[in-house]
Amino acid sequence: MIPQDRYVTVKENDWLSEIVLKRYGKVSEPILSFVKKSNPEIKNVNHIEAGWKVFLPEFNDTHSKNELFSVHIASFREFTDAYALFSHMAKEGYEVYLIPVSISNKGHWYRVTLGRFKDEKGAMQYAGKLLAAHKFQYAMPLHIAESEAMEIER
Repeated sequence: MIPQDRYVTVKENDWLSEIVLKRYGKVSEPILSFVKKSNPEIKNVNHIEAGWKVFLPEFNDTHSKNELFSVHIASFREFTDAYALFSHMAKEGYEVYLIPVSISNKGHWYRVTLGRFKDEKGAMQYAGKLLAAHKFQYAMPLHIAESEAMEIER
């Protein structure tokens, strides 16, 4: 028997990425693809319908155990703004992550990061390449463990 907490009933104006973020604490293309494969009715991760029951299976992110750094490129107060950049970067072929954080005196924010690295040096080199190519105005290594995951309140 599958535990009921693995199912989420989609409400009006829900986004799959927001549901994934609540369940797994982050959003990435591998996680979205995994959830899509587990739910045959989902043909497009950008389109889910109110009333659907979405199954959220256990996800073992093998990267999380060894790779602790990413390159922070932007932060947003609004989830929709962060998700727009996340989607754009994914379409461009980047390994992109959306990480919710709670910053004292500033509230809840959403960080968009690129790549995963086992050390700060790798993240620093990648950030340098992004800046040198004039792809971004800001690119800084981020230690993922320092990002405080939080639940999104609707």
